[in-house]
This record gives sequence, structure tokens and C-alpha cells, in this order.
Amino acid sequence: MFKGFDLNKYLSQQTGLTATGSDFILKTYQNPSRMVGEKALKNVVSFPFSEKAGTTLSAESRGPESGFLTLCEYEEDVLLALDQVQPMTLLKMDKNGKLRPFTYTADALVLRRDYLEVVEVKTTEEIGKLVVKEPDNWKRNTDGSVDFIPGRKAFKELGIRFRVFEYSVKMRLLIENTRFLLWSRQWDDAEPISSANFDRAFEQSYCWTLADLKDFLELKDYAPLVRKIDSGEIFIDMTGSLISEPKGCLVARSLLCLNAGLSSLRDGAIFSDSTLAAVELSKFPSEAEAERALAKLEMVNSGEQGRSVNRWLKKISDGRKAGLSDFQSLISNYSNCGNRSQRLFVDVEKFLDTYLRMVHPGKRGISIYRSYIEYRADAKVAHPYYKPVTRPTFVKRLSKLPPELVAKARGGVRAANAVATPTDPEKRSVKAQCAWQVATVDHYNADIELIFFANQYEVFVVRPWITALVDVFSNEVLAVTVSLKPPSRTACAKVIRECVRHHGRLPREIIVDRGSDFRSVFFAALLAHYKITLSLRPSGNPRWGSEVERLFGEFRQLWLAQLPGNLADKREVRSADGSTNPKKFAIFQPFEFYRALLSFCDWRGARCRGNAVESTALRFSSSAKDMPFIPVKVEYDSAFLLATAVDVERYKIDFQKGLHVGNTWYWSPDLSMVRGRLARVDVRVDPENPHVVFAQLLDGWVPCYSSGINVFSAKDKITQKVEGLLMREAQSARDAVRMHADEQLVHKIREMRQMAEDALVVPVLEVEAPIERKADSVFARIKSTKVSSLQLENWGA
Repeated sequence: MFKGFDLNKYLSQQTGLTATGSDFILKTYQNPSRMVGEKALKNVVSFPFSEKAGTTLSAESRGPESGFLTLCEYEEDVLLALDQVQPMTLLKMDKNGKLRPFTYTADALVLRRDYLEVVEVKTTEEIGKLVVKEPDNWKRNTDGSVDFIPGRKAFKELGIRFRVFEYSVKMRLLIENTRFLLWSRQWDDAEPISSANFDRAFEQSYCWTLADLKDFLELKDYAPLVRKIDSGEIFIDMTGSLISEPKGCLVARSLLCLNAGLSSLRDGAIFSDSTLAAVELSKFPSEAEAERALAKLEMVNSGEQGRSVNRWLKKISDGRKAGLSDFQSLISNYSNCGNRSQRLFVDVEKFLDTYLRMVHPGKRGISIYRSYIEYRADAKVAHPYYKPVTRPTFVKRLSKLPPELVAKARGGVRAANAVATPTDPEKRSVKAQCAWQVATVDHYNADIELIFFANQYEVFVVRPWITALVDVFSNEVLAVTVSLKPPSRTACAKVIRECVRHHGRLPREIIVDRGSDFRSVFFAALLAHYKITLSLRPSGNPRWGSEVERLFGEFRQLWLAQLPGNLADKREVRSADGSTNPKKFAIFQPFEFYRALLSFCDWRGARCRGNAVESTALRFSSSAKDMPFIPVKVEYDSAFLLATAVDVERYKIDFQKGLHVGNTWYWSPDLSMVRGRLARVDVRVDPENPHVVFAQLLDGWVPCYSSGINVFSAKDKITQKVEGLLMREAQSARDAVRMHADEQLVHKIREMRQMAEDALVVPVLEVEAPIERKADSVFARIKSTKVSSLQLENWGA
């Protein structure tokens, strides 16, 4: 799988490894057991690239599993880490004390220099629950390690070590710093540091912050210092500081000096990890309660007499024994007042709980009052000897239900996730701290009608799609494109191209939703080719992707709402009649819309956002300048254009005309070289340039051009994008216009035919019969007949 590694030779060197164990490892090496994250509801599934494996690995979550793979990638002892090992049948103790077989799939297989091991990754919270719930299977040892007994026994029989890796939230900073060190290894443009200047810096001070050391050495960025941290020449607190926060990241040449400097650096800090905890109300009461306690204390100290004062003196005496001050002893415990015992009958309580959990959530669209009425009717049947609860009690008990329970029954998983409580902020993964670290991509069907085609009588409109790539750290728009087709691989390829064309870089990680275009083989292979981590957001969870969703929301509210032909206010659009329909007020064509979209992104990057003291664009550029090793450098060359061209079917070669793709003919002189050897070739269509396709010939991929390529290069960039948009993605719109024209032709023909029939006057013979009929001949009668002239109109169209 990667160069210079012979797996069979490695396995032969592992003492104690059985033949079954060797076969187990070979199967895992050749074919991972499953595709992770197919049913993920809340976790982000990640596919990081492994330099050691030379391919992408899969992680069930962006926190524990992805973090473990990152640490394996950094450890020199690890030769290779593989994900999703082959499933095994283990014997696990059930709650009745009996051994039961079950299928088990570990999280990783790690090949180290001296041994190999299978690893199960669990968070501290998960382990705490399992140790209590399954004490016969999960155990915490005296040294703090965790033992999964069925897994250890099963893999021991194969001669393979087994280990449980415990992921703690305290490891977040360690994993984040480790990623920075790994990324710095791929940066070849690090500025060299003079040894004399470096020594002089630490002669002047035994500790520096990363920011101060950079300024002292007059470096243009932090890449050289990060490389020195990676090589072990200087040290930082990997678990308590962040490289991305250089003003708070202390560096020293030895761990002893570092520990001495950390105590002085963090002394007086407003917040440090694990500083806050819940505090009892008796120690810090509300202002009103504190005033009442002080008034009581003043009465006691003034020597007043009375039953209340005697009671307060008793509370002060008891409080002193408990270690409380006189003030704390006199604080009332009003929060503990009230009768908390259950006052409902068992049958009433049981039926109410069943109705609220099982029946009420399924009544979509019904009001709480109507649901209560149904409850009363059902309750009188379920427990006729006890009254139903009152409406206030019903509403109060309903409010205590988890909101996602009702939402899931009425709106599915997406609705449940929308109302679910947020996760604990202290347990979340570290958000992107630098530009280019993480970006997110999504599509938006713009709320505006664009004029696609017009004649002297009517116009035809379309709704465009916008695809945007947004930096998570700074909210800067890295790239934005417009399409006339629903989300597809083409839209993904266009936004990646736009980013490289403008910046020459791509983000280190891209987070997307689970649309078919993002889960396509094309998109996954494109990111894997450039060693970019692909992460999939939870299915049906609208809380993710807020950065790009915010861009679309601002564009709709601040920009589109002020343009004619917009659909931004959907309630207003639905209430409008035909004469005020937005389609009748559309004035923008694709060129003007594209230009307006780019102008909006420029304006958005320069505005003040939230509590920030610098613009989005400035924050992005400053971070990118300080940490230049984070993004993936990509050359905008022929190889990149081919990699981002979309795969299509095979096409037949016409050696007189070329390749007929869509409505255009493409030709290259190289096509004539395969006459008699190839009749059909694989073709990749350029997603932006309508005058280029790539054909796979005998020696590789060859660009083929249409006759419009020469003029295309002379057009401005927006015109080029719009021309590609109209030629590549507007086929269905053009077909609709042609069909409409053909229908109009039918009506025209019928109208002309009717006009011709109405204008035609048939000759009428007027015969004057004599008083006395005579046997006249036919010619004689015609001779005496009056003939009306035939009135004809011009039938020309």
C-alpha cells in the first residue's frame, strides 16, 4: 500500500502471531470492513489523508477517531495505521452472567516497529458509562488504563495485542498542535534561521512567546519556528497551548525552562482549563436574598429580641459548625420549598406518561388544547374512577418532554436535530484557528429570476444556483460560482477551480453535507488526490455549515431583497397575484447577476462582523501570512484542469468532424493518429470552458477544441464564465424555449387557417326563372345567370 513496506515480511517477524491472526491482518490491509458514518446523526465523519498509508483513512468522528489517527501519523514508532478492521465474533457477558456471542468491529489496526495492536477508541464519558453498565466486560485498572475483557481475550488467541485508547477533552490541544506539526513538514519554503541569531535570542531570555520570538528573529511567518518545534530544537506545552495562538504559546529550549516559564505566563490569566465549576447558591445568593440576609444579621448584631432572632441565632450556630460564615448561615433556602412528592394516582400517572410520549407526538398539526381534549376522552376510558389531570398540569408535563421527541415524530430526524439541545462547549473539538485550516461548501437556489432568453414579445427566466466555499476561521469567501443546473459534480469542480485560480491553494479540510454530489466518487477522488481531508456533516442536522449558510442568508436579505425579480420574501411571493409575480419584473441577466454576486462578496469581506475589530478579509490575509504551511498548494496547470474535468461516457470519433459532445464538435490533430485503432474514446468535459474537452488516447489525455476557442480567450473573465454557463448547463432551458416556440407555431398555423376559412367567399349562382318554364338548354341558363366575384385575401404569413 505504501513504498518500501513488505507486509508479509513484517508479519513473519512478529513472534506469537498465529496463522489466523496473520490472515486477519491481511484482510484488513487489503479491504476495510465497512464504510463509516452511513447512519451518523450527530458526529462528523472524516476521511483524513495518511502520508504513511498513501491513501485516505476513515474516522467515525472528527474528534476521537480522527484524533487518534493523527497521533498515529505523528508517532515515529508507528509504521502504518489502518481503519475499520475485519469484524470478529466475541463472547461478551450479558446482564444475567451468561456469555453471549456478538459481532465486534474495532476502530483501528496499528502496525508498530516491534509489535502490532488492535485499538478500540472510546471517550472518557463512554468508558465511565460502560464500566458501570457492563462491569464484567469493561474495567478500569489501577494504573488508569481501560480493559475491554472480551476484546483482549479474543485477540490474544490470534497473537495480537489489544488496547483501549481513551480520548479525553484535554487531548484536543495536543491533537490540534500535532496537525500543525504534520502540515509544516510539507512546507518547503520555510525561511532559514541563523544559528547565531537563534542562540542570541535564548541567551537574552530563557523563554519566549512564539510571537515575540518571531519578531526578535525578524521572520515573515511562523513556519520556521514550527519546523523547529517538530524537530525538537524548541519545546512548547502541547496539551496546554496552541501554535495558532502565538501570543500565548511559550517556547523554550528545554522542558525545565518551559515549565518555569509557564507558571509565570499563566499567573493572573482570566481563564484556564477546568477553572469553572458549579457553585452552591448558599455561597453566592441573588442580590435580593443577600439584602434580606444582611438585614437579619444587622438585627442580630443590634441585640434585638424575639422568636425570629432566636431562630436566626440557632441557624448561625449550626452554620459555624458547618464552616459557614454568619452571613451564609442566614441565607434562606427558598429554592428547597414546596412539596415534591408525587400526588397523582399510579393509573393516572402511567396513562398520562404513555399519552404524552406515544400518542401526542404523532398528532401532527394538532394544538395542545385539542390534544388535551383527546387525552381527557381517552383518560375517562382508561381510568374511569379517577379524574384526568387538569389542563395546566397537562401543559406543564408536556413542557418537560424532550423537544426532539415530539419533533422527530412530526418532522423526522432533521426537525429533531433542529430543536435538540446544544452539545457541551467544553467537550467540543477545537474549531479552526487559522485561515485555510477548514472550509465548508454548500449550494443555494438563489431567490431571484434571471432572464435567460428574450424576444420582442416575451422573456424566459430561470433561477440560478450558487455554490460557495467559505473559510471557517475567518468567514472569508474563498470561491463562489453560479450554475443553472441543480447541485452536481460540475458545480463542485467549478468552485474548486475558482479557489485555485484566485489563490493557488486549497483548504486542508473541507466539510460538506451528505448530498449525492459531495458523496460522489469524483469529488472524493479529487480531494484525495490533493491530500485534502473530506468530512461529512451529520445527516439532517441544520446546525452544521453555519458559515456558508450565513453567507447565503446575508446575500438574500441584504442584497437580493433590494433587486427586482427577487423571491426573497416567500410569503409575499405566495400572496401576490399574476400581475405582480416576480417573474414579470426580472431585469437581470446571468452576466449582471454574476457581477453583482462578486461585488457582494467583496463588500462582505470588508464589513465589520459581530465583535471583530478587523474585517473578514484582513483577518483571513493576516492568518494566511502567519501560517503559510496550512493550505495545500495547487498549480493551476493542465494536470489540475484535467483532474477537475467531469467524467462522461465514451464518444464515437468522426474522423471528418471530430467528437460530437452536446451540440458542439471538437477536434484535435491527435485524433487522426488513432484512425484504425480506436473508434470510441473516453471523454472528460471541462466544466467551465465550453470549447474544450479531454479525450483519452493511446498516450494519455489530449485536449480537443471547438472553433470558438480563439475568440473565447479574448473575452473578459465574467463573460467567459457566463458563456460556459449557458453552453454547458442551459440545455434544458433552451429545450423549454424551443418547445414553447414550437407550441406557438402550432397556434399560429391554426390561426392562419381559421383566418383563411373566414375570408373565403364561395360563388353563388343566381338563376332568374321565367314565368313560364321552357325547356331551355344548360348553356342558355348559364348565359342569363349573375356571377359574384370571388373575394380573396393574401394568405402569406
